[in-house]
Amino acid sequence: MTDTPTSPTGPNPTRSASGELRTVSQQVLAERIVSRRRFEDLDQPAAALRSLRALGEQVRGARAVDDRWTSRNRRNHLVLLSCQQSAEWGGDPRVDPCGADPCGAAAEALASDLGRALLRVDSGAVAACWDESVQQALAELLYTAEVEGAVLLFIGAERLFGLASDVVDGKGRAVDVRHTDPLSRIFEDFGGLTILASTLPEEFGPEVARSLDLIVELGGGAAAS
Repeated sequence: MTDTPTSPTGPNPTRSASGELRTVSQQVLAERIVSRRRFEDLDQPAAALRSLRALGEQVRGARAVDDRWTSRNRRNHLVLLSCQQSAEWGGDPRVDPCGADPCGAAAEALASDLGRALLRVDSGAVAACWDESVQQALAELLYTAEVEGAVLLFIGAERLFGLASDVVDGKGRAVDVRHTDPLSRIFEDFGGLTILASTLPEEFGPEVARSLDLIVELGGGAAAS
């Protein structure tokens, strides 16, 4: 008997014909990116490209173990992409959401290599409003990503997962979201690929470091469009 992820709200989130997220709360938190880049398009050191390609093979291998992703063998992959901030980052987000951001471009190429959708989450926007509605939206987003095998990309991940996280609850108290539901699932039983992108890798403490499957240090050069 196959075990499938349990929806936090019951039925699957409604989708449009184009596959776009229809749940308003999910649309606010995440942007679905059509992956156009390939590894060959990235202006990155050879070592970084080898790591990204190897990661793709690992994820494919885990999926091949059991294409039904039963609860016993669902494989969570947690990856940190780090790079130095560059003044060259840019691009029109309406046309090219990842712009020339090396982390975003690398995540896009990885998702394209895997043949999966890429859901881009702005960690700063989540941190700015950490309430029950945001937590529920994240729970729905995780469910959506797990069911369809999408890649989750948290831009500015130190805002949520770092030691100096600036997330506060409704009473102004600091919150360690790593231990709150649903984000704790990313470290425990989320059956998918999660990418934490950051220009401040030193902000992640030992707890996060122990959970990481891979750290890829990217160059700051622009990625080809």
